[in-house]
Amino acid sequence: MATSRESFNIWRDIKRKDWKRVGYILKSIFNNKWSRKMIIKDSIITPFNKRIGCKLFGHRWSTEEDDKKYDFEGNFYCWKCGKWETKEQRRDSKLKSILK
Repeated sequence: MATSRESFNIWRDIKRKDWKRVGYILKSIFNNKWSRKMIIKDSIITPFNKRIGCKLFGHRWSTEEDDKKYDFEGNFYCWKCGKWETKEQRRDSKLKSILK
């Protein structure tokens, strides 16, 4: 089973009014290089890709090697926005784009 990591999305914590967590995140921006990368990824890059990034530039779906390694049971994962799709959904979207 895969492990999950702690989320560093500052906008979610501001929305929840968890000021102690917001202070922790802001403090770690200046102190920890690893946390800084995760804060930028979770607060800026991933929301951008979910809203307009993947629509403009396309998804980065999991490859065949990833499927064999993690055994997604026919599901594909976009590494940029975190979207899951089945083989049928991907096939239908490709057919729609071809028929347009």
